[in-house]
Amino acid sequence: MVSEPGERQTLRMGSSRQRRESVRRKPSETRDKDADGVRGRQRHGTELRELWQGRVENYWNLMSSKISSNTLRNVMGSFAAGLRGRDVWVMNAVQPDGPPTLKLIYDRGLIGTTHDWCEAFSSYPRTYDLLHAWTVFSGIEKKDCSPEDLLIEMDRLLRPTGFIIVRDKQHVIDFIKRYLTVMHWEAVATADASPDSHQDGNEVTFVIQKKLGLTTESLREVYLSLHPHSLNDNDSETDVEGDFDRETDVEGDSDSTLDST
Repeated sequence: MVSEPGERQTLRMGSSRQRRESVRRKPSETRDKDADGVRGRQRHGTELRELWQGRVENYWNLMSSKISSNTLRNVMGSFAAGLRGRDVWVMNAVQPDGPPTLKLIYDRGLIGTTHDWCEAFSSYPRTYDLLHAWTVFSGIEKKDCSPEDLLIEMDRLLRPTGFIIVRDKQHVIDFIKRYLTVMHWEAVATADASPDSHQDGNEVTFVIQKKLGLTTESLREVYLSLHPHSLNDNDSETDVEGDFDRETDVEGDSDSTLDST
């Protein structure tokens, strides 16, 4: 059956209102046959919402000198409903072995996925204005994956002048700071994270901004700094440059080893 044009418009408007209401809706108001499970998700969802609203407010305060009302549009992170009321599009990325928040995200009609950051994320380069990495580096450290490769992948996903918020242990922050110059990133702010029930030990919040553009020479510096094994006594500079051009075509739109699209 085909609806009349006026009916289609009414349906679209109704769906839009429903999506907006779903963000505000408590998990108990969603359809679920298990009442105990609903009440458990309600309590957990309320706690997470209040927790992340406070965290997001702190994040925005740390970036206040660098952003305006329309600076941040596309955001990747795991914020639950903490960004409610802000004019942004959010891809909630949840680690497979992290807190089980994806069900709560779907309950509110939001977008989310699970992703193992030992692998590249399927997305075009320079897609996001803000990346939020909550214990992501600690997670890949436990899996014995390369944190240097994660830095390159984050740089690929982030547009120039975009921001990265890292919330992790102090030794992780110290590790990232060693690469700020070569990555052409700038430290914006560092703050002790307020302890809460969802925090594993002492965490630090570190805000970074990506600088405008990299030259071919600076991209080569990034590659050699993160992968020093690529240059040895038997390699010529020409060979290294050839490897770099093949493996790290970050400036262009062609595929790189970290671009899984």
